[in-house]
Amino acid sequence: MEIDRFLLEAESGQQFGFDEFVSRVVDRAALSDGEDGRPEAVYYVQAVFALLAEVVPGSEFDEMREHFPEDDDFDQFFELVGVEAAFEKGANRGT
Repeated sequence: MEIDRFLLEAESGQQFGFDEFVSRVVDRAALSDGEDGRPEAVYYVQAVFALLAEVVPGSEFDEMREHFPEDDDFDQFFELVGVEAAFEKGANRGT
């Protein structure tokens, strides 16, 4: 996989809170500044995590999930995991 190189070459990880995580997604996805882009950014994270849950072996996905704090803010990132209807036409996409 293309992402392997970035993960293997990383010298250290970073830890930051929910707000910083979402702000970084807003920045990297070039979403609206301020609060306007935050719901869409959370949806993007949910979509990526839902996809990862489908394509990454379960134990590896569970291990990844364990690296996130157990709180309601971070838990919402995993709300679409296993939800088939989440990506159907007309589904709420965080906007």
